[in-house]
Amino acid sequence: MNAIILINCLRTMAHSYGAQGTPVGDAFKQFSNDLADALDKCTGEQPTSAGPAVQEPPLTDDSPMPFGKHRGTPLKAVPRDYFIWLCKQPDPVRHAALRTWLIAKSYMKPASQATAEQPLPF
Repeated sequence: MNAIILINCLRTMAHSYGAQGTPVGDAFKQFSNDLADALDKCTGEQPTSAGPAVQEPPLTDDSPMPFGKHRGTPLKAVPRDYFIWLCKQPDPVRHAALRTWLIAKSYMKPASQATAEQPLPF
């Protein structure tokens, strides 16, 4: 199902940008940037492109959870087990302000400590 959605998105991109006379390479780059921006808005995560970094204000215990199952819930009301589960996921927490809050609350170790203790994958 996800492959069909991706194919339809790519077809839409090709038609909409191609109709404007945009070269295919430029159209794909513009589409990928637009898609990344849309995903960042949906997930509340920082862009991964080389663009300027946006400094977010630090999160407090009363700040809303920025994404996921508990999105909008004050951080102090999110179950502890959820943060433990989140920190154990293979994809590190990319939301910079949440990562900083999780480190301050001792759910996560700073990147320098976390990577030094992880075993090699082979």
